[in-house]
Amino acid sequence: MLAREHLQARMYAEWCTHKSLSNLIISILEIYFSETLEPEMGFLTDHNYHYPPHALLNDAVGQIWRDKPPVSDNYSFVEEENPDYVLVGEFAKWTNLYRINMFERFYRHLVTIGSYDLYEAKKISTQEPSTRK
Repeated sequence: MLAREHLQARMYAEWCTHKSLSNLIISILEIYFSETLEPEMGFLTDHNYHYPPHALLNDAVGQIWRDKPPVSDNYSFVEEENPDYVLVGEFAKWTNLYRINMFERFYRHLVTIGSYDLYEAKKISTQEPSTRK
């Protein structure tokens, strides 16, 4: 039997792959520059996500288990590169990878599916798709 997290990930992948409304979101995510920490999305969807460096996992472990500084102190990619979309799931929420105030300033919440939140950059409505992939 699938764990709840795996079921939610599969539900998200199903939603992205098969629902008519999601076809628009799928095509948007395939065109625009997207960021996520959720590794399951890489093999459950065909999207070409930008992932944070693996070295940040060590920082996350230190933060969670050893009361070290927040991992978000060492990761400013989203603020610096401002990806068009950011997909935040349980892993990113657990590690607090993304700064909450960053989302309030630069992103708007687009949709929640299970434990996944998809954010869209506020710049997106006035800008052409990024060529970065």
